[in-house]
Amino acid sequence: MRLGGKRVSRRDMLLIFMVGVIALAQFATITTVLTSTRQQLVGELGSRLQIGERYFNSLVAVRHDRLVNAAQRVAGLADYSSSVKENNAQRIGNLLAIGAQNVSADIAMLVGSNGDIIASNKSFVAAEKRALLADLLNRQAAKETFLVAMTIAERPYQLAFVRPDSVATAPWIVMGYDFDSALAGDIKSMTGLDVSFWSAADTNSEAFFATTLAEKSTVLFSRRISGPAGVDGNLMDKGGENLMRLVSLPGGGENAVQAVFQTSVAAALGPYQSLKLRLVLLSLVLVLLAAVVAVLVVRTSRKPVRDLLDAARRIERGEYSKVVPVGGEDDIGLLARTFNRMQQGIAEREYQIASQAERDKLTGLVDRSAVKNKLIVAFERAMKSETTVATLLVDLTQVKENSTLGIENEDAILKEVARRLSSNIRVSDTVARYSSDKFLVIMEDADEKLAPHLAEFLATSLEADIVLKDRRVKLKLHVGVALFPQHCDTPDTLLHRTKVALKEARKQGQSVMVYEPGQDEEHLRELAIISDLELAIKSKQLHVLFQPKVSMRTGRANQVEALIRWNHPQLGYLPPDEFIPLLEQAGNIGKLTEFALKTVIEQSRKWSSDGLDVTTAINLSANDLFNQDLPDKVAQILSYYMVEPANVVLEITESAVMQDVKVAISVLRRLKALGVRLSLDDFGTGQSSLALLKQLPVDELKIDKSFVQGLKAKSGDALIVKSTINLGHNMGLKVVAEGLETEDAWALLDAYGCDMVQGYMISRPMTADDFVEWYLKRVDEKLHELDYSAAGKSAAGQSFQELSTATSKIRLRQLTRM
Repeated sequence: MRLGGKRVSRRDMLLIFMVGVIALAQFATITTVLTSTRQQLVGELGSRLQIGERYFNSLVAVRHDRLVNAAQRVAGLADYSSSVKENNAQRIGNLLAIGAQNVSADIAMLVGSNGDIIASNKSFVAAEKRALLADLLNRQAAKETFLVAMTIAERPYQLAFVRPDSVATAPWIVMGYDFDSALAGDIKSMTGLDVSFWSAADTNSEAFFATTLAEKSTVLFSRRISGPAGVDGNLMDKGGENLMRLVSLPGGGENAVQAVFQTSVAAALGPYQSLKLRLVLLSLVLVLLAAVVAVLVVRTSRKPVRDLLDAARRIERGEYSKVVPVGGEDDIGLLARTFNRMQQGIAEREYQIASQAERDKLTGLVDRSAVKNKLIVAFERAMKSETTVATLLVDLTQVKENSTLGIENEDAILKEVARRLSSNIRVSDTVARYSSDKFLVIMEDADEKLAPHLAEFLATSLEADIVLKDRRVKLKLHVGVALFPQHCDTPDTLLHRTKVALKEARKQGQSVMVYEPGQDEEHLRELAIISDLELAIKSKQLHVLFQPKVSMRTGRANQVEALIRWNHPQLGYLPPDEFIPLLEQAGNIGKLTEFALKTVIEQSRKWSSDGLDVTTAINLSANDLFNQDLPDKVAQILSYYMVEPANVVLEITESAVMQDVKVAISVLRRLKALGVRLSLDDFGTGQSSLALLKQLPVDELKIDKSFVQGLKAKSGDALIVKSTINLGHNMGLKVVAEGLETEDAWALLDAYGCDMVQGYMISRPMTADDFVEWYLKRVDEKLHELDYSAAGKSAAGQSFQELSTATSKIRLRQLTRM
């Protein structure tokens, strides 16, 4: 045979063939590994883009609600209707500017149904948008409010259109936020994705309204996003370096606005370059070895060569189990043994690569991706042998709750937990890292008695302190247990019910909990409560009741505590003790807190306008104390409703502070600096020390109702209550006793010098209107109780003047409303 004009012998052809086969096999291995790695990374990046889109849509929805509320408040102003009737553009503009300022809106307009811009807080050529607005309003005529993203004066805005009057020709109030660089930067800081805003109608333009991309990265941007489509609606640029996702907003025709989310595939693949280099070097070594082996092979007889060629083909196909026959100690025998070692080495390396793909990098344990397959295999063996498979889910709550550990210490704790679990399981069991702070143990042949016993044993092995460089950490953990076939018939159901058992263990404060039938229903109820919070707020399922606090010195009730109640349309009345802990665990208690602050402070403003001087207390959740944005949020709400900070009391609990004392005190001091009052609720039931109490910037102590409800003289509760009152007064604090129910308890609290009381003896919680009626009735009773004798005439006259002044404004306001 001739090759390139030269005759090539069969030996040389055999040599070239064998080297080529090995090279092809190595190329296929490298290509498979790198392709699989890239596909997995692209899938993960695509998921991040989808998360970024959901976050952006949620942000747009929140901004829309804020704009709608601002527009509705402007429409509710007394001067608005008259200004519109008089077509007073200047006064309307002033009202719009005030409304926009309250929510930091960038643009505010009053637009007629024909598209004319009657008034605006921005200077631009209104006629440019008249036709577009007229068409838009005509299409949305049936709605009272809607969202549009469009460009005005060469800037993109998110606009909320609100028609306060149902009359079709009534003008629309329009409020809007700019899609600016600050918003793009905030989104990037939250999602890690580059964000750009541009006009969807001008896809050939290279100009952006706002972007987090470097200037050089925006060149030919529109051409890149027109590349081939990726997975799940994502787009890949033509160079394959970036993955993008387009998010379209409700638009104004040719002025519509799009958001583009982008992440770099090349940057994500960076850490894998060293793996690629090692694979290439390994392949070169193997090809060189193959060349040496081929030279030896061509010198042997025909049959051994054929055997080796067959072996090479098997290796190319990825078959490594069949051994090449060894004929002796000659060159062919050596080559056969070398081939056997080579295919064994390749098989071992492929096994290691596959194993490492299913291993957690930090702990070395099996990771979550391999759990499903291991359970399937375990189920098959259990069904054949009629045995049991148990799964134990271990949750390290101490790691995720302690924000002071640091990443290095957290990693050290997780490694030690992995070591202890691996050291204390049976040889047949498997330990996997299921999530950041959860570990899963798969036990085969573990019956209903053995599985809980092994779970208790593992929990005990983890209770010993973990010694770090600068501290000792005692783990707080919970374990959920479920079994096959007792509790399920599929691996997915087994994992789900193990999670349900773990949730029940956390709820009941147990270290180990085995799944019991019926817990699924309770779990579904809890999920419904967590997911329905936003709907409950919007549909007014939540309402606030007020329980009076009475001064023991004057008998006046100038303080109330706000209590939230929830009437769920399907689940019925939900007690706070049920839904508040669930919302705390789910991490969305902040929404409930914001609802309570706005509702209660708004009510405080109404009472103040009616002449009722009442201080209102609002309970804060434990999670609220670790929200660094809470003081700013409280300040904004107080400013918006124009309520004096001193008229608001924020109640916290000892146990909440103890979760992270340093962070809690920092937030409390910032709240105190606003001028609000702080109260330490449920005092006596927590674990705080006197040294800690001195650091807390509180104004009052609230004695827990468990000490007050059955209060009797010469009892242990009486000693605790009296000591607490003395302690509070010595520290310059007011003392409030809650849970008052009997006259005897009143007399003792009065004798001990307690400042204020609340409880069913005074009043049950009531609505805001009922409280006003109750307050006026109580004032009337106090007026009749005054001592008008000669001895008490002066004091009675002073008290009469105070009480009369306190109620005259309220009654006058009630009369004007009738």
